[in-house]
Amino acid sequence: MTWTEAQKYCKENHTDLATIDDQMDYDELLETVPKDFKGEMWIGLYREDANAAWIWSDQSKSTFRLWGSGQPNNYGGKQFCMGTSLAGKWNDLECPTKTAFICYTDRADTEGEGTHRRCKTFLENPIKWKCLPKEPEE
Repeated sequence: MTWTEAQKYCKENHTDLATIDDQMDYDELLETVPKDFKGEMWIGLYREDANAAWIWSDQSKSTFRLWGSGQPNNYGGKQFCMGTSLAGKWNDLECPTKTAFICYTDRADTEGEGTHRRCKTFLENPIKWKCLPKEPEE
């Protein structure tokens, strides 16, 4: 799906495109991706135009960024959405690019730690998914 299609799908079926708070959160996100996946994946970071700041789709305040070397470079003047891969570095891409994507679903604090936990879901066509962090055992 394009970035906009992925965002719409995530908002309708989950919470939103994935937001990353820190390295541990990003590592959990990458664990949802099949090891043989070779492409880019959308997450929720985007900007309105070349001069705008990068913001998260869900309007969260996370400032975590993990850009690859020389990124974001806005190649061709139309790269306003952010993709990542199993290589683990972020890259700006043109939003109409069709690729896999990662959604998240808010979860309750089941461990009483006061932490905000998100279930991450990797999606591609056909839809496949895996939720991390795992639900606690009862």
